[in-house]
Amino acid sequence: MSWLSEFVDVYDKNEKNLGITSYRIYHPKSGEESKKAYQMLPVSHIFLNCTLQIDLNADGTFASAFVVDDPKTIVPATIESSIRSGSGSYLVPLPVDDKLQYLARDYSKWSGDEKYIESHKKYLEQFRAYLSFLKEYPDQYVYRTLQAVYRYVTENDIINDLWTGKIFGENVAKEKVAGNNLFKSTVRFNIRNPENVKRFENRRFFDAWTQYYHQVLQTDTVSGGTDEGIDYITGEENVILTSKHPKGILDNAANAKLISANDTTNFTFKGRFLTADEAVTIGQCH
Repeated sequence: MSWLSEFVDVYDKNEKNLGITSYRIYHPKSGEESKKAYQMLPVSHIFLNCTLQIDLNADGTFASAFVVDDPKTIVPATIESSIRSGSGSYLVPLPVDDKLQYLARDYSKWSGDEKYIESHKKYLEQFRAYLSFLKEYPDQYVYRTLQAVYRYVTENDIINDLWTGKIFGENVAKEKVAGNNLFKSTVRFNIRNPENVKRFENRRFFDAWTQYYHQVLQTDTVSGGTDEGIDYITGEENVILTSKHPKGILDNAANAKLISANDTTNFTFKGRFLTADEAVTIGQCH
């Protein structure tokens, strides 16, 4: 695991650069110089391609919405939401920014599928728990900002606002936005402020979610929901372990994973070990 250990070492040494946009310079065969933006992800965050941005006022009222030209966005994530797939994924929301099926209380009305009422309920339930933590968080700006987002998603119909704001036309179900129809749209929230600092690029919000979610995982460990053990990457003991590894870390391959070892049917570990944990255990922070 030396290469993974080196990854961790490089990450730790560059911790001050988390979430900051930097650029790689390329010189393609054409001879014209080009550059590509990149960021180092904070712990418990993933890259999400957001097609829409909704701007809110400080009191949580709708200000504007538009199709974004820089879709790659750093968003907070849980272990479960970072690997969601299949028929049950509609019940596994991301914490703040996500697809409309989770965010919009009027999604079922427009889509005609009532199961998404539960998607919205799960989203709000998770959001409320996070806000409860933020009430006592030292940085109250983070709390007030996310409280405004929560107020908006609970008191307003997002799809109706997008239609009223002329983001979508009257034939909403077939409307195309950045190559996708309405029901595949992914939204990021921003709160207008005098400094014009974008919420989804602000380190203060990254740090708040990382602290909160680490606390959640520690609580799960105490209750028996997660295990502790040796992290084979760092060699540390009593680390919160996981066998679920997120996608969305490699921004140019959204479904690719750095680690994928949930194969119980072929020969990932069979023939040498009885269970995957006997082969290797990895801490959730990596």
